[in-house]
Amino acid sequence: MLCEYLGYVARLAKTLYNELKYYPKIRVLIIYTADVKRAQTKPDLSLGDFTMHIEEAFLSEIDTEELWMRISENVRRFEKLEDKDLMQLIIYPLTFREREEKQLAIQRAIELVDEIKKENQRIFALKGLLVFCDKVILMEDADKIRRMLMLTKVEQIIEKEKQDAIAENTKKVTTSVTDGIAKNLLRSGSSLEYVAQNTGLSIEYIMKLNLTE
Repeated sequence: MLCEYLGYVARLAKTLYNELKYYPKIRVLIIYTADVKRAQTKPDLSLGDFTMHIEEAFLSEIDTEELWMRISENVRRFEKLEDKDLMQLIIYPLTFREREEKQLAIQRAIELVDEIKKENQRIFALKGLLVFCDKVILMEDADKIRRMLMLTKVEQIIEKEKQDAIAENTKKVTTSVTDGIAKNLLRSGSSLEYVAQNTGLSIEYIMKLNLTE
């Protein structure tokens, strides 16, 4: 696996160099699920003159209950979550060792995500759960997340159509009122220039209004 990560780093470095024209610093972090303990891994790959060091994070060392209490409280208290809260919510199911425990935690996480007020954060968390938990998530839970994401898209479309309708109606009302003011000024004998100055309408448009009187 470390050799595979080395390949990822090399390809990423080449891609970034082609874009930036210099090699940026790249840090490799591996997050191990609760199935893996610190003593079971090696953070370094030594190939003689070259050594690659990998930073490691072990979910087995996280206090699962404390994590859940803190995140759930933050979701219900705050309008917007910190990025750290979102990431911890996404990895929460992987802090359990047994597969059944992970699946139950995924279901709890989905329910909590549904309470997140900010739509972009809710979408991010749902997609994160799909990606991070893809090896253990039940098909019905994955389908539920996809339906929630689809519902979000539908809600966005409905909201846009509603806002467009409001804007169109507002435009029609504004036009009607402005036209009415212009016609009243024309009836009172005001000049075209005066009407244009006080309504913001063009003289050509006002002349058409005058012809319809």
